[in-house]
Amino acid sequence: MKLWAKAGPQGNGGLNVKNAMEGLTMVSKEMESRIDKFIADNRQNIVNDIAALVNIKSVSQACDNPQAPYGEGCRKVLDKALQMCEQMGFATKNYDYYAGSAAYGSGEKEIALLGHLDVVPEGDGWSHDPYDMIEKDGYIYGRGVADDKGPTVLGLYALKCMKDFGIQPNYTFRLVMGCSEETGMSDMPHYLAAEKAPTFAFTPDADFPVCSGAQGQLSVARIADQNAVCYRMRLYRGYFHIVFKSVFNGGASGGLHGNHLGHMFNNAQFIKIYKTFP
Repeated sequence: MKLWAKAGPQGNGGLNVKNAMEGLTMVSKEMESRIDKFIADNRQNIVNDIAALVNIKSVSQACDNPQAPYGEGCRKVLDKALQMCEQMGFATKNYDYYAGSAAYGSGEKEIALLGHLDVVPEGDGWSHDPYDMIEKDGYIYGRGVADDKGPTVLGLYALKCMKDFGIQPNYTFRLVMGCSEETGMSDMPHYLAAEKAPTFAFTPDADFPVCSGAQGQLSVARIADQNAVCYRMRLYRGYFHIVFKSVFNGGASGGLHGNHLGHMFNNAQFIKIYKTFP
């Protein structure tokens, strides 16, 4: 589908990490053709659904209203997103307007698609209303088309594709739609208080369709009495701490953010990953 998204001022980029996952099964040519047809048949519906979310201003901000903990805009956009999911026949949950989810499959283990519906303030420099999405020359323009309303809608249509094809996955796939990604991710502890942590999670966020390590934070500390450095990374998505160890000569301190993490994934000599939960 030759449709690209531009985030406008203050937009965030994606992260292209090669060989991030092992054991992937190649898609058959027949299935690839069916998926291409599904995308072509649903292209306008996808664009319309992205617009329906983009046109709701949903800048996350703390609010005393228990029915709108991140403000009226976030409440409205979550209602709209859950309505879309229900119209496609998915079971949905609303976690007190901190987040929502839609699930497909009946497997005991879950794979989570972690999206978010809140946006950063639009800023200056727009040539059109950022909350009135337009399509021009093969691009769509509006606040949140790339980060992260567009990718979240595409995650929903990935579930719809499996459902329409009658695919019965071994895992349950759950699309999680948060409302506080841009303001510290306080939505995720609330979500995890209601749901078990997924077996695996990934983030369709920004330009690249799957971000591994995006929106993360990496702290660096010297290991006492060892000629090594321990890199401790906690993804804002809240599921994994990752420790990198490599031979190191000399002290280190400081941090890395966002797209710098891709280089770490691709070039680490040794990686140890362990799960911890809030």
